[in-house]
Parts: sequence; C-alpha cells; structure tokens
Amino acid sequence: MTRRTRVAMILVVGLAVAGSALALASRPPGRTYYDTRRLVILAHARQVPDPVIILGDSIVDMADLPQLCGKTVLNAGVAGARTEAVELLSREVLAIRHPQMVIVAVGLNDAHREAHTSDGDFLEKYRAIVARARMVGADVRITTIPPVGPSEMGRAGEFDRARIVALNALIRKIGVPVLDVNAAMVGNDGIEPATLTDDGVHPNARGYGIWKHVVAQACAA
Repeated sequence: MTRRTRVAMILVVGLAVAGSALALASRPPGRTYYDTRRLVILAHARQVPDPVIILGDSIVDMADLPQLCGKTVLNAGVAGARTEAVELLSREVLAIRHPQMVIVAVGLNDAHREAHTSDGDFLEKYRAIVARARMVGADVRITTIPPVGPSEMGRAGEFDRARIVALNALIRKIGVPVLDVNAAMVGNDGIEPATLTDDGVHPNARGYGIWKHVVAQACAA
C-alpha cells in the first residue's frame, strides 16, 4: 500500500467517524433510549399473541410483572417518557396487537420541573391513548401517578409535588376506572415514605410490591 493510498484511507475513515458523530449530535436530546426501547417493545408485541399491555414511563419500564390476569404482560414502558411520547408509541403497539386489556401508567415525567406540560396537552394525549385502546376493543384501566420521596433523596427534588397532585386530579376526570397507586403509596404528609424507594423516584422491592398489588386490581373487574 502506497503512502498516498494510506493517507486517502485515513481521510475517508476520519470523515466517516466525523459524520457519524455529527449525526448523533443532531439527534433530538433524550431520544436514543426511546428509539432503542421502542424497537424492543414492537418486537415483543409481534411475538406475544394475547397480552395485557401496560403503557407507561420508567415506573412501568422497571417493573417485574411478567403476568397479569392470567395473561402475559407486554411491558411498553419507556424510561423518561412523557404522555406525548407514550401516545406516539401506543399508535404503533396497538396497530400490532388488539388486546383485551390496556393499562396506562404515565404522567410522572410530565410533573418534572422542566417539563412544562400544560393541562390541555396532558389531557389531549392521555385521552388519545384511551380512545385508541378502546377503538381496538380493549378494556382500559389507568393508574394515578405515584408520589415521590423526600426532597433530599435522590432526584425527588426534580419533581413538582403540587403538579403530581394536579395531574392526578385530571387523570381521575378522564372517565376510566382508576387504579390509585398514589393513594396506596403516599404518606400522610404527601410524600412517599423512604422505605418504599431507594432513589426518591422509583419504587424499591417493597414499593413495587404495593404498586403491583394495586395494578392487579384491574383483574377484579
């Protein structure tokens, strides 16, 4: 290989790497995990014939809930997702599967202090998820947003407690049976007890035990 050829190859590789870096840098912030998780969820949707579908954010994403109501659970949770992103995902998932039951558990990230999700946008996207699920014949249940722990614990301080209360009030007005995980997990002071979370936001094993017990009430109907 001549020196000129080696130089040319180095330039080509360098341009390719630079182009890839530029492409990654130009992606919308926070979409990398969403894109990857979306592909996993859609792949699972094609493999599970008659699932209970749970749409949500990291609370769902991290939940160990393989079965519910005697059926396999299709965990369609995406960490970091707000209601708008879950609504987009629901279009694709429900185009693949028409389940008997859909549970919607989203809203915590809409209560993040940097989210600025309006009441109107929240209700519009949430109602669109419910309407689409009903359109494919699913029985729909929705959960309230769980509380966050003490402000000094982990990332709890990033979330607006008053906004969680306000969004839960909107959720209860949607007209769908509600699985009230918030009421089951919140303390008398409006804060999630530190015994139920290790990072102030996500349930630990004990917290998930309560969360799953409430979600399982969907089967009673």
